[in-house]
Amino acid sequence: MVRTGLEKILYEKKLLKKYNNKYSITDKKKAFKLYQEYIDQTGFVNKWLLKSYSFLKNKNFPSLADKFLSVYICGSMTQKDQEAFALISDKEAWKLTVKNAGLVTIMSPQYYGHVKLASTIPYAIGLDIDADTAAAGLVGGIASANILRMGLAFYTKKAYASISLDGLLFNGPTYLKQFKNK
Repeated sequence: MVRTGLEKILYEKKLLKKYNNKYSITDKKKAFKLYQEYIDQTGFVNKWLLKSYSFLKNKNFPSLADKFLSVYICGSMTQKDQEAFALISDKEAWKLTVKNAGLVTIMSPQYYGHVKLASTIPYAIGLDIDADTAAAGLVGGIASANILRMGLAFYTKKAYASISLDGLLFNGPTYLKQFKNK
């Protein structure tokens, strides 16, 4: 079953066919043109990541690196970019979202240290903030949001954009570009 927006477009244009229970692209040039149109609203960071991954994928880089990039990098992208990445990597976008949400949930305590370190700046200039509460709130918020994201992706079989500081870094240019074009 074709699930994602990009796969659906390629399938409707007869550029994607099912063979041995997997989908494959029939005309790579036409499919790439549609792919470029699909990610036209993508910011420079995600576009660079997609192009870099596509280049590396063609060079048969190590499977451990492939798994890490797929879960960590792809799962941190916007829904549309995850769908494009999943098509390149021959994986399902929603599964990458689930794995990324689990990874981000496990790694969320790192933000506690980031907030504590950042809180030394306002403290140095005389501002009194409760860094422990802010740090715990950020960790709890990111972990809770990603647990919800994991459940939604599993239930709906759709990809969802990352809820983390990494996701904000990767997707910020995309969101700005989309906002500017609206």
